[in-house]
Amino acid sequence: MMKIKRVLWIVGLLILGLAGCGDSEQQLQSDFSALIADPLNSEQIWATSEFLHTNLDRFSEDDAGDMIAAYEDLLLRYITENPDHTLVADLKPYYDLKTGLIDAEKLQAGQLATFYENITDASMFVVYYENAMTLRVNYRGLIESYGTFLPDYQLRLYELTDEIVRKPISENATLMVDWEILLERALQAETLLKEFPEVELIQTEALWVYTSHINTILMGTTNTPIFDYKTMEFSKKAKMIYEDFLISNSETTLSWVLIEYFTYLHSVDDRLDYSDSTMSKVFFDTCDWLVSEAEKRVME
Repeated sequence: MMKIKRVLWIVGLLILGLAGCGDSEQQLQSDFSALIADPLNSEQIWATSEFLHTNLDRFSEDDAGDMIAAYEDLLLRYITENPDHTLVADLKPYYDLKTGLIDAEKLQAGQLATFYENITDASMFVVYYENAMTLRVNYRGLIESYGTFLPDYQLRLYELTDEIVRKPISENATLMVDWEILLERALQAETLLKEFPEVELIQTEALWVYTSHINTILMGTTNTPIFDYKTMEFSKKAKMIYEDFLISNSETTLSWVLIEYFTYLHSVDDRLDYSDSTMSKVFFDTCDWLVSEAEKRVME
């Protein structure tokens, strides 16, 4: 039944493509809007991706970028609402924890195989994250499929986002990347925000990358705190990396954040007792203020 549906989608898209030869961009955008407005399922997601493959070259770069951004939103909504969560979970026996890959050859023809084919073709992939199978947007796949149609800022944003998706900041509250990578990602996001202040996509997605990474730069994570729980000392490794960053990137907003942060560190002699409620409140309030100020300054 699933294969039949897929064939019917292909036939429908071919009909759309033939009819679309004389269609205006306005009509095609209307068709696209109808596709992304329909109820979410893997066949619909796949059909939308095929529509983009068929028609995207008929649009300007800005319009094509907007359509891909709308498609990205569709993927994120699908992942969040997770209507096919049982099928995602059913892929676990075929998932290799070492390689992070699904052994597609072992999937027998049927609903699960068709589902996996749909999500893969539609630029999604499956990961085992925090003890559960979950879907992620395959930004590398979006770039490979539609990169020639993307404005430069969107291409750069997706390259950065792909890195974050494949190597998240944390897992089970444990830091998964080193302090230097956090700084590099935050700096890339800051650069995009300053170069493209008028682009809504940058002002939303790059800003989230920026603030989330600064938050971790300042505080670490629950299981990888920036101040050691036992010794109460600030991470020597983090401080060394932050100082090196200041030397090379002195004119950035991120450097302003670190300079202010070092002023706080000096005031507490690089030590924090998390069990001291007063000290902890000052620390968290300082971090919150720095993140808020960084957001304001990078948007100026």
